[in-house]
Amino acid sequence: RQIDSITRIVVQSFRNLIKCERCALFLMDESTNELYFKPIGDPNHSARVKEIRFPATSGVAGWVASNKLLLNIKNAYHDKRFNPEIDRATGFRTR
Repeated sequence: RQIDSITRIVVQSFRNLIKCERCALFLMDESTNELYFKPIGDPNHSARVKEIRFPATSGVAGWVASNKLLLNIKNAYHDKRFNPEIDRATGFRTR
């Protein structure tokens, strides 16, 4: 799909711009009220996980989407909104 190619370019470009190890672009599926993304990063692990979906009100991304506010968290694991299930699914530990 074309959106997958565009998403990959946007995520990789943004990651290089802000000089971070990983980043994700969450998209909203209005029909299911879910946020989703396709992991981009570690080709060994990410290749096994094609897409991750979760309720649009879940986790930090869900909080941001629901409240339409920016959020900068210094340590995700110390924030009650953080959903560690995404890290388990991708094999990446959010810092």
